[in-house]
Amino acid sequence: QVTFGDQIKTVKCDDVLSFKMIEEVNFLHTLEEQNFDGNTWIFRTDSSALIDWFNYESESIHSDQLTSYIIVTQDQFFEVLTHSKIDVS
Repeated sequence: QVTFGDQIKTVKCDDVLSFKMIEEVNFLHTLEEQNFDGNTWIFRTDSSALIDWFNYESESIHSDQLTSYIIVTQDQFFEVLTHSKIDVS
C-alpha cells in the first residue's frame, strides 16, 4: 500500500525486473522532468537512469518490453521496471 495525501492505494505488479527507492527530497530532477503537479502520484516514463543502467546490465535484451513507473508516496519515490502493467486499487 502507498499513501499520498489522504489517499491509500494498493499497488501490485507481478513482473518486477528492478526497482529503486529514494527519499522524496532527493528526487528533484525527475519531478521537474515529469512536470510533477503535486497531485499525480503514479506516472509512466520511457527515459530514466534506472532504465539506462538496466539496459546496460542486461545487454538490452528487455529494452523493447520495458516500462518504468514512478510511484510517489508522502515520503518516498519508487521507480519500478517491469514488463507488466501496474495494477492500482
